[in-house]
Amino acid sequence: MSELTIDHPQIHSSKNNSFLANNLLRVVLSVYFIVAVSITGLQLKIEYDITKKNLEYEIIFNGKSIVQPLSLALWNFDYKQVDSLLDVIQENKNISHVEIVDLSRPNTEPTKSDYKKVLSQKVKGVSIYEIFNEGRHSQSVYQFDVFHDETKNSIGTLYLYSNTSVLLSKIKPLFLITIFNALIKILVIALVFYIVFYQMVGKRLKVLKDAITDFNHTEHSYDSHNNTSFKKMLASKNDELGDIFSSFQILQRDIIVKNKEINNQKKSLELAVLQRTEELENALAALEKSNNFKSQFLANMSHEIRTPMNGIIGVAELIKDTELSDEQYNHISTILNSGHALTTIINDILDFSKIEAGKMHLENIEFNLRDLVDETLQLFRKQILDSPIFLGTDISSNVPDIICGDPTRVRQILLNLIGNAFKFTKEGEIYVMISLIEINNDLITLKYEITDTGIGIEQNRQDELFSAFTQADTSISRNYGGTGLGLAISKRLCALMNGEIGFNSELQQGSTFWFTGIFKTHEKLNSEHSISHKISELIDKRLLIIEPNNRLNDVLQVAASDWGLIVDCVSNTSLANKVINQNKHSIPYDFVVINNEQPEIEGIKFCEQQFSQHKKPDVILLNKTAIDIEINTLRKFGIYRIMTHPITANKLKSILIGRYKSNLTTPPKELVNKHKFSLLKVLVAEDNEVNQVVIKGFLKKLNITPTLCATGLEAVDKVQEQEFNFIFMDCEMPEMDGYEATKLIKTKHPNMIIIGLSAHALQEHRLKALKSGMDDYITKPIKRNEIIEKLEHFQKVIINQNKS
Repeated sequence: MSELTIDHPQIHSSKNNSFLANNLLRVVLSVYFIVAVSITGLQLKIEYDITKKNLEYEIIFNGKSIVQPLSLALWNFDYKQVDSLLDVIQENKNISHVEIVDLSRPNTEPTKSDYKKVLSQKVKGVSIYEIFNEGRHSQSVYQFDVFHDETKNSIGTLYLYSNTSVLLSKIKPLFLITIFNALIKILVIALVFYIVFYQMVGKRLKVLKDAITDFNHTEHSYDSHNNTSFKKMLASKNDELGDIFSSFQILQRDIIVKNKEINNQKKSLELAVLQRTEELENALAALEKSNNFKSQFLANMSHEIRTPMNGIIGVAELIKDTELSDEQYNHISTILNSGHALTTIINDILDFSKIEAGKMHLENIEFNLRDLVDETLQLFRKQILDSPIFLGTDISSNVPDIICGDPTRVRQILLNLIGNAFKFTKEGEIYVMISLIEINNDLITLKYEITDTGIGIEQNRQDELFSAFTQADTSISRNYGGTGLGLAISKRLCALMNGEIGFNSELQQGSTFWFTGIFKTHEKLNSEHSISHKISELIDKRLLIIEPNNRLNDVLQVAASDWGLIVDCVSNTSLANKVINQNKHSIPYDFVVINNEQPEIEGIKFCEQQFSQHKKPDVILLNKTAIDIEINTLRKFGIYRIMTHPITANKLKSILIGRYKSNLTTPPKELVNKHKFSLLKVLVAEDNEVNQVVIKGFLKKLNITPTLCATGLEAVDKVQEQEFNFIFMDCEMPEMDGYEATKLIKTKHPNMIIIGLSAHALQEHRLKALKSGMDDYITKPIKRNEIIEKLEHFQKVIINQNKS
């Protein structure tokens, strides 16, 4: 186990960095040097001034000593005497030049054109001038006035000149001696100061620094008490540094003790962490193993439950299409509803298990959002017909039609929330609203809201609503059914979509459940974040809406206006009469949308009264179910299409766009497909006899007589013997499974359409089927509509292949 290591600032060696003592010494010596130089400079200045004064006094003395003899010589015109006096003066080396002005001879003037006076002063009555000649040599000029003794009149002037070089030559030796003495003093004092300071401070600080360095480099295990130099320094002086040495030694010992304690504690903690880590790893491995066992168990249980459920639901649907009494029909309906409810529970448990195991992955494909919502609402058609509840949509016009995301999971959340709304709403309305709340480049955030007029949720039950296996009331499962997993699954799916989920509810006031998700779109939004939905065929066409439901009226009006139509809306037939009569002589209506359930008169009778003439608009009749009246009769009243619930703006748009292609009503798919698929040759490979009966029964309803086999090996042989268009291939069969059989068949018949059948509902099983070469995959229990959809889709593929 390693010792405890603590990061400290690095302490560098003295080879690269100066000691504190050296730095202090440098500062002190620098200050001393500056002071010494200043004092020496001042001393030199004083010596210079004294020497200069002495020189001046000597020259003045010489000058005054000859003024009297010079006066007599000038007065007597004795120029020989003057010359001799000049010779005497010039013997003085301090005087470089002499001039005499003789005023007793007026025509005699001194010539001073070579000089310039720059400074003047008087010393004891003698004028002194300092001048510079053209060579810039400094000279001092001493002026002496010569007077006659008896008359006291000025008879001349004596000028004595002295060069500065003379002064410098006198002072230079003195300067050199003074500077040399000063340097000797500085060096001696600096050396003495350095030795004393190093012994008193520097050496002791170095010992302390070395002790700290050793203590740091040995991971705080070095004891300075064993250092001889440190012990000497500790005992040598009883001063502040001595106190620092003592304090450091005490601190050092405390740190060593604490460090040992910390290291011991660290070893204990590391051992405990290793043990705990090992326990957690074992627990995690056990948990993962348990999760895998659970997932595998749930997958197996799902497979085992779905296989008989496929038989129960399939046979029940086949029986439902036969001649039955009312009591028998109700019993079969109960079996089907119970079977579908059980399938939903199994799906919820599997989804929750996948999410818990982190195996839930979202798709990212393009889909039409409005079509998806319409298809989702269509699944609640039975609830709409069985209850006084209106189910509608209100999608903002700035929501794009085409978005990228996982349509299956969006549908799953909508199904869950709308299903809950139907559970807890006895009458009134349920609306699905979608709005655009944020745009970030090509990413948009959509908000879905499902509002109802149901019983609401108590405040004290709301916090636990999104927990798994939790419901708003313990009596709910008894009254309404359900596992309590739906909202928990929806919450996890919203998180995978980078969104949130929540709700607002008051008891007996209804609820609004909402969720958000981030999707990608390629539609261009303008500066106001709106999208143009105008349809060229509908621009400036006139539409009249006669709908008692004010909210539906508003939704259809906004949408139709967005498509380019000119829209009028009324809430009853009386108001409709007035509007139609007012527009008789103007541009007539191109379309009329009327609800058959009117407060005053049925919609059909109103159309019979208003639109029986030769010029009539195209009428779309809104009704819960299809109407048992001949098509030709309805067309006499202008009714060319019946729109059954749920009513949505998207369905209305499709009807208006396809008005010239559409018939009055679309027959059920199975009636159309009965003739459509009669020429198809289908092979069913399924080892379960009950499932064979179910699939064969569904296909016979479509006028298809399939060939049956029970193993993958038989399927391969059948394909060699006969020609088929479709193969419904069970994935798990004896002798050879469906995956292997598909690979062999696709090798020789690459264009053969093979649709996998399996009771496994996990995504990995679907991917395994597609990877083996299957074209599509159906999860059991098999629904008749799923078979019809697959046949319709792949029949088009076969037709295109034959054309090419």
